Amino acid sequence: LEETRRLPGVVAAGIGGALPPGAGGVVLTIRVTTSEGTVNATRAFDLVPVTDGYFDALGARIVTGRVFTPADTLPGDPTCVMSEAALKHLALVTSTAIDSTLNLSLPTVSGKRVKPRIVGVVGDIRYSGLDTPAHGGVYVPWQQLPLRSGFLVARTTGDPAALAGPLMRIVREADPSRSPLLEPDWDD
Repeated sequence: LEETRRLPGVVAAGIGGALPPGAGGVVLTIRVTTSEGTVNATRAFDLVPVTDGYFDALGARIVTGRVFTPADTLPGDPTCVMSEAALKHLALVTSTAIDSTLNLSLPTVSGKRVKPRIVGVVGDIRYSGLDTPAHGGVYVPWQQLPLRSGFLVARTTGDPAALAGPLMRIVREADPSRSPLLEPDWDD
């Protein structure tokens, strides 16, 4: 990731467990209940582990708060970033969500479940295609829930095709068993 960020023309880079507009890799389904215990609704959210730089590389809009920093990988202070749709589905108010604890237990790499602190809200990102409404996203630091595979996302000021060779080299050097995209489709 650091080597990608040093490439000429790269202004942002990150790794994420999903790449829009393709489907998210992990879907979190929750049941919303009333205080009497009756089921009010069932909601699906995209649970997406990401590194710092992922939102900037996608060009995601920050609504309030902040996105992840390297300090958010500390195990004693689990954090998350929510999308606007996720907040709405959970009946949370954007203006009061920052620094509140999410009342959902999310998985971690250790198997322990945590209730993270919300540090930011981003605009909705569509992981189920451009013609469907966004489910809502719950984003956690990559180190909290690393997946077996992820997507390297880079934003550049120049021609993205010029980065294809250097990016494939970086991926091959990092893990020779991984096969990066050999013929990128830059029109998608």
